[in-house]
Amino acid sequence: SHDLPKVLFPLGNAPMLAYTLEFLASNDVREVFVFCISHAEAIREYIASSGWADRLTVECVFSSVCTSAGDVMRELDQMGVIQSDPFVLISGDVVSNIDLTPFIAAHKARREARAENIMTMLFREVGRSARTRPLRDDLVLGIDDATKQIVYYSDACSSAALSVPSLVLREHEALTLHSDLLDCHVDVCSPEVLWRFSENFDYQDLRRGFVASEVANLDLGQYIFAEIVSGKQGYAARAHDPRSYHGIIHDLVHRWVYPIVPELNLGSSTTQYRRSMVQDPHEAQTERALVYRDRGVTISRTARLNRGVLLGAGSVLGEHCHIEESTAGENCRLGDHVRVVESHLWDDVVVEEGATVQGSILCHGVVVHAGATVPRGCVLASGVVIGHGVQLPEFTRLTIADLEEEDPFADPDGGGGTAEPGGGGSEAWDADIVGPDGKGRRWIPTEDEDDEIDSDEDEEEGQEGGGGKLDPLRCGSMRCVEEEARTRQRHVEWTVALSDDEDDESTIGGDMEEAEGFDAGGLDMSFSLLGDVAQPAGGAALKGAPAPGAGSGGGTPAAAAAAGEQE
Repeated sequence: SHDLPKVLFPLGNAPMLAYTLEFLASNDVREVFVFCISHAEAIREYIASSGWADRLTVECVFSSVCTSAGDVMRELDQMGVIQSDPFVLISGDVVSNIDLTPFIAAHKARREARAENIMTMLFREVGRSARTRPLRDDLVLGIDDATKQIVYYSDACSSAALSVPSLVLREHEALTLHSDLLDCHVDVCSPEVLWRFSENFDYQDLRRGFVASEVANLDLGQYIFAEIVSGKQGYAARAHDPRSYHGIIHDLVHRWVYPIVPELNLGSSTTQYRRSMVQDPHEAQTERALVYRDRGVTISRTARLNRGVLLGAGSVLGEHCHIEESTAGENCRLGDHVRVVESHLWDDVVVEEGATVQGSILCHGVVVHAGATVPRGCVLASGVVIGHGVQLPEFTRLTIADLEEEDPFADPDGGGGTAEPGGGGSEAWDADIVGPDGKGRRWIPTEDEDDEIDSDEDEEEGQEGGGGKLDPLRCGSMRCVEEEARTRQRHVEWTVALSDDEDDESTIGGDMEEAEGFDAGGLDMSFSLLGDVAQPAGGAALKGAPAPGAGSGGGTPAAAAAAGEQE
């Protein structure tokens, strides 16, 4: 993101921002403000040249002094450009096909009933290990069953226990704690949301700062509500990191986000994708591959294309080239005997004869020389060159920049990263990594508070058990199977720990003050997570909550919506 803003990163060979604008246009949004803290001119040029002016009024708002989402909200309030009530607040890297009409209507009805009902957040039902859900996402929501008000919010759950204020239990007859929800980063807001940020300069992060504090402020906080989007109602996901980026592209190519599909041609006015089903001549028993080709693509007769493949205009695949579950941008060159699996190549990438790329992202103009190997989890920034026969270490991130720069997939409130210092000449490259004829240096992530995945107690438990501590860099990378296994193991260990408390029965419901183990004068009550639904410690279910494991959502996202389109 040193030279290109994240929202213009190609996702399925179209800028991320194009999907967000298409989503808003399809929901009859008329006016859009794109807030930029850097690269404003590049974003303006894209909007001016992309034809969005025919469907939307898009205005770029720029401020170089904002350092967080909270600063952005305060700046918008001071500028007074948001006049709509309600308005839609969305991140510029969201892909969605949800119809917002019923959710906006529900927000308006709540707003008319009570002025303090200022925000409605959209969530999607997914499994704990869904490919579009970040592994570091431990979001737990407490939602009132009757009103859909969010009464508990925590995204830092590090153990099998939760502390819920007893006042929440007294004031809400029935509530459900969910751990199976993915934040869509699509919010329906009233102007009071902006005012609250202006009143409280401690609000820096939209979720951990504003939402968590307003929900926890039982006396003076505003009311925030949740709408849960089922698979039948649509799809939504945000490209948080390379792992979720890959998951979204997989869903796009396999048509789970219909009607947003590659042949919608969001990339540019000249994009003309054609869809075809290709049978591998070497594997007659395998399923035919879903392949999309733009203009001027050249594929040799001996090339093998398996599963979902997206090829940009002018790309060339050499003899015995094997490409599987991958995308290639415009004018990519893949030589003879090249193997590309579960990877994403941006424009003008060259992979020479005999080279292998697996589970990685190669940005604009990257060159992988003959015989080299780019293994899983790598991200090569624009202009990086991998030397002949070099085998990169797994999860390597390389750049040619010599300035401090942010992780391109990091949230605006998150930490950045630093390229190892150098003057930009060949003597500054990490030759031990990229080879003597390579070009690039290792990108090193900086430490920040968001990298503290687990508490000290959870880390100690992880070291003793099979879960272990998540690696901040790896858990956001493609094909991080070990981190995925650790996440699943941690949830298993929590469940096992709960089974040790089965003899310690407690109940909640009816007169809670008389329930065994309930301290009416205490501040908190401890709950235990079991599967995707929370329970009080000891195993008793909340009144009105589903049985353990119910409501997990978990299936293939938007399967019902896409079923009629698949052929």
